[in-house]
Amino acid sequence: MRKILQLTFIFIFLLGTLAGCTKKQEEIKEVSNPMKEVEGNQAFREVGAYIEVPAGAQDSKYYIVDKKIAEIIFVFNDAEYSYRSSNKTEDLEGETAKLEEDQSRTVQGNKDQEATVQTDVQGGQLALWQYEDNSYSLYTEDEVPTEVFDSLCRELMTDSISQQTGV
Repeated sequence: MRKILQLTFIFIFLLGTLAGCTKKQEEIKEVSNPMKEVEGNQAFREVGAYIEVPAGAQDSKYYIVDKKIAEIIFVFNDAEYSYRSSNKTEDLEGETAKLEEDQSRTVQGNKDQEATVQTDVQGGQLALWQYEDNSYSLYTEDEVPTEVFDSLCRELMTDSISQQTGV
């Protein structure tokens, strides 16, 4: 009888240990992937973001990164873009390639808005701008003509104003 009790205790102990390991693995998975896919941009309100995909965008996927950044990944004119916004952090660059400081330019938007655009060593482009309390970024690693990127940037800058003012 005593051996049965000992075996039962050992069995219960092992089950508890295995259950704890499974929970820790789930926690590790959650920590290791800070991007959570969401259904649409309505979920972005919880992180204070006001962004939409531009007209003509395809294959849009919506994410919340680190519970503070809204991100839309989409294809526009055969190039993939990442569009981000947050009112909780200004660091929206993500994992971009090394940016070349000497390859920067300014894109003028509406209402005295301007974005700083930098190219990376592979020809990708990153635009960063702010409107009120929100920070925004647009990035593509694809080689896109400057005029096309700047035009899309201006469109998104205008949309960021419209979204926040309710226009």
